Amino acid sequence: MTLNGHLFLGTFLYSLGVALLFCNKYLRTKTARKLITILAIWILSTVSIITSSIYHFLMVLAYSLFLGTMYVHIYRTVKNSVLSLFPISEKSISSVELPEIGTELNLKDYELSERQILIIKNFMISHSSYKELAELVFTSESTVKKEMTDIQKKLGVKNQVELSMLLSLYKVKF
Repeated sequence: MTLNGHLFLGTFLYSLGVALLFCNKYLRTKTARKLITILAIWILSTVSIITSSIYHFLMVLAYSLFLGTMYVHIYRTVKNSVLSLFPISEKSISSVELPEIGTELNLKDYELSERQILIIKNFMISHSSYKELAELVFTSESTVKKEMTDIQKKLGVKNQVELSMLLSLYKVKF
C-alpha cells in the first residue's frame, strides 16, 4: 500500500488485521515473539514512508496510534456490554471459594497435580478435544478424561464449558 500511495488504507488494513488476531486469541501463546514480529513489520513499513515524505510518515504514525486506541476502546466497550447482558460471576459457575474476578488464580492452591495443571494449560490454549489433549501431554485419552473430571470437581464446575468460562475470568497462574 505504501508503494501505491494508499498509506491510510494500508495502515487501516494492517491495524484491523492485528485487532482480528487479538480477538481470535492468536496472541495468547508466545506473546512476546508475536508482538515483536507485528511491531517489526509495522516499523519497516512506516520507515519506508520516510523516504517519500516526513509529513506522510507523521500522519501514518498518528493514524496508527489513533486506530490502536480506537480498537482497544471498542474491544473493552463490547466486552463490558456483553458481560452486562450476561452477567457471569464465579459464584454462578463454581461452588468453590475463588478470588475476585480479574485477579490472579493460582492453580496450585486448589490441590491440582502437575499433570492436571498441564492439561488445563493446554486446554486454555487450544480448547482441544480429549484425544488432542492426550497427545499434547503424552498420555491416554481415558487418563485425560479422568483428570478433567477431577479438575472440574476441584474447581467446582460441572463441565468443560463452565471450566473455560471460569478460567477466562482470571489471570491464571500455572
